[in-house]
Amino acid sequence: MALQDRLFNEVRMSCPGVTDEVIAHALWETLDDVCRDAWVWREAITIPLTAGNPTYTVAAPGAEVVYPFEITHSSLDVSGAVYEFDKIVLATSPAQGDVDAGPVYFTAVLAPALPSGSDPADTNPVGSNVEGWIPRDLWGLLHQTLTCGVKERLMAMPAKPWASAQMAAYWHRCYRSHKAIERRRAQVGNREHVRTWNYQPFLVPSRRQ
Repeated sequence: MALQDRLFNEVRMSCPGVTDEVIAHALWETLDDVCRDAWVWREAITIPLTAGNPTYTVAAPGAEVVYPFEITHSSLDVSGAVYEFDKIVLATSPAQGDVDAGPVYFTAVLAPALPSGSDPADTNPVGSNVEGWIPRDLWGLLHQTLTCGVKERLMAMPAKPWASAQMAAYWHRCYRSHKAIERRRAQVGNREHVRTWNYQPFLVPSRRQ
């Protein structure tokens, strides 16, 4: 059984006649929204250093960077680093000693890239297999959130046999409630009485300060 089969089966029962293609479209839209708004997908991206090179392209296969959290290195001063347009610009060029000390770790919020199937011209290809859109562990964590969001989007579609404005409003409230819980979880890391995270100023481009 694929990771998303339980979600698809639950949606089919609530929306008789809906096709898997339509469900997958609503699912991607819901995933994109919850990842961008609730920050549920966070990863530390490894960026190898090159001596004398201050600029590096951030590569997250199958995903897009939504928000940068922090950048760290064991020896190089990265406090003045700037992230913009999929590139990190370091304030100080790394020396050979910094390169030998290991890579830079760039922690960021990610969202799934738009699936393109097998388009050879796509620089960030995403397969059509739904299971690979997000990490495996997120399917279980986000099951209720995604189910509510998909049902809301499907039932809000006009002129469909499963459409229902009343039920769309109900699932919209459920989705917003679950998404708020996930947003809070992401901000405090499952801890209590903790201040929510603040955007680090060193990642904001200087021309916008």
